Amino acid sequence: MLGARVDYTPDDTARLAKQTEIQEILKTFNETKAPLDSTSNARLMKHFVNLTAPLNPPIIMEMIVMSQLGRGGARSRKPGNITLNWSSLLELAPDVTLAGASATETHWLVPFAALYIWMKLYNAASIEITEKDALVLYSLWQHKNSDRKISEDDAFLRTHTIQEENGLTPITRKQFDDAINNLLSLECIELNNGIIWLREWVRIRY
Repeated sequence: MLGARVDYTPDDTARLAKQTEIQEILKTFNETKAPLDSTSNARLMKHFVNLTAPLNPPIIMEMIVMSQLGRGGARSRKPGNITLNWSSLLELAPDVTLAGASATETHWLVPFAALYIWMKLYNAASIEITEKDALVLYSLWQHKNSDRKISEDDAFLRTHTIQEENGLTPITRKQFDDAINNLLSLECIELNNGIIWLREWVRIRY
């Protein structure tokens, strides 16, 4: 049997289409939730979103030799991945700061926009995220330990401290618990015996 085989090839058209879709989601956030400055928009796409293209199966050309038992195997398309990296956005990237809603700098809205993108990609229609969810997520990342863990009680107190330092109205314990439940539903965190563990990244195929 003679033949020529071509390796899997990336479908860059599909990758660019998905990238455009995510940019449209971010545009909707800017228009309907809160406007980010151009630096924050670019930073979000650079530090948070990573796309790998789907792979098309190889093209197989071969001379088929008749045999008693025919053999063959179909090669399927391999899906691409969207990886959203919380660690890169909230821990490694510089200058993630909180500021009042009227301030020129809008870095504090970046976690909110990131959650919005993930909610849309995750297709979590039943979850309505708020700025409080983003604030809690930001606080968790700021005060986690080296194992990316923090207790619920400490996280609640730390969130209060951040709000007070930035002139924001402190959330109630119920609002905090609701935010934690939303983050659990979006698989951004895990919770076991009162200890919150932060997931470094989330991933979805397309």
